[in-house]
Amino acid sequence: MTALYVLYDNRCGLCTWLSEWLGFQRVYIPVMTIAAASSEGQSLASRIPRHDPDELIAIAADGRIWRNHAAWLAVLWALRDYRRWARRLASPAMLPLARHTFIAISKNRLRLWHAFRVSSDQDLKRELSQEEATACQWNG
Repeated sequence: MTALYVLYDNRCGLCTWLSEWLGFQRVYIPVMTIAAASSEGQSLASRIPRHDPDELIAIAADGRIWRNHAAWLAVLWALRDYRRWARRLASPAMLPLARHTFIAISKNRLRLWHAFRVSSDQDLKRELSQEEATACQWNG
């Protein structure tokens, strides 16, 4: 796999925050997030049979497609600091937990986002900058 494209709901604050968070992660494989509502997102989604606009979709450069919890596991697998977690969560013993956790987060994503109390793009950028600064302090 040479790249992973992730379609996300850019109307959802939590989804947007996670998209931005992905941009700060060290990767084994480049991960590009694409707003599902964008023209590029709609073009990619048109090739996916029975696509629900609220689904999380990951598409490999070679055309393989993962949906929902499997998409999130594919994303974790692409990240240097989370590949071990992806392997654990994809194991037969842990996969049901990964699936149920993803479903719970997806169903409650608006409530979770409001719990973060980040209300605008400027607030989001400030939160991400503070997170990055804190991470740098701990790393060095």
